Amino acid sequence: MRVYYPEAREWRIFWMDTLDPKFGLPFSGGFSGDVGEFQLTDRPDGIPPSRIRFERRPDGSVNWQLALRAPDGESWRPLWLIDFRRAMQRQWR
Repeated sequence: MRVYYPEAREWRIFWMDTLDPKFGLPFSGGFSGDVGEFQLTDRPDGIPPSRIRFERRPDGSVNWQLALRAPDGESWRPLWLIDFRRAMQRQWR
């Protein structure tokens, strides 16, 4: 679930755990130009911070990435990558 908090001027993305059906802590962040970046840093010991990133590409597609902070503390290690594209418009008769 995605919710905009106007007082904080940020978006929060909540995930539902299918094994234990309840919402977890939110990823927080926002959009700048063609990129949206949302981080979850409050994690249990041993679990690195996570990031969700959306990037709109020149062809209109959107790249989505879920990544974990790498051990170097600077870079991100992707776990999931998804490319979204618009479906072709059909003309119905």
